[in-house]
Amino acid sequence: MSLDRPQIVTPLIMTGLVVAFGATSAWLNPDAAWLFLAVAAGFPIVWLLIERLKFHGAASEEAMEELTQIRNAITSAGLMLAIPLAMTAAYTSQFVQMNDDFEQRTMGVVFGLVFAAYGNLVPKSGVSLNSTKCDRASEQAFNRFAGRMFMITAILYAAIWAFAPLDWTLFAGMAVLVSGVGLVMLRRVLSHLSR
Repeated sequence: MSLDRPQIVTPLIMTGLVVAFGATSAWLNPDAAWLFLAVAAGFPIVWLLIERLKFHGAASEEAMEELTQIRNAITSAGLMLAIPLAMTAAYTSQFVQMNDDFEQRTMGVVFGLVFAAYGNLVPKSGVSLNSTKCDRASEQAFNRFAGRMFMITAILYAAIWAFAPLDWTLFAGMAVLVSGVGLVMLRRVLSHLSR
């Protein structure tokens, strides 16, 4: 991928899917329409604000690398939002026939698998060679740790939703998710404090 032209097609597609599925879910679920519309409208607005506030016409190589990372993150976040929104729209429209328990389990497992795919990508995203703000070796080590933790967390989360009694899945799944992400955040804080 060229640093001169950061990829914009995939984040645009994901953003379009989030907007489309969010609007469809709002139309099919009038009681929770405000929530779906907030996601559908908020996602592209947040992306636009991030890019506009972060980049004021800067065209350096470092800025282009950061822009590429932001767009990759938008693509990943869009995927994590679009899949549950699409499943909600499909279930609510009666396009897919299944009971509520199976729907909840499916959505939990799918979220876990998407999160695992994201965790697999984290260590593969290289650290900027142009950046003078960080120790490149420790940043890459952190990315490897974060990727492993996200993968382990996501697999446990998906397994809980697939096999645990439904009364416990939300509590246990959230406990695993918060613990995994919390460990990554703790390591980031500790690495900043040790500098």
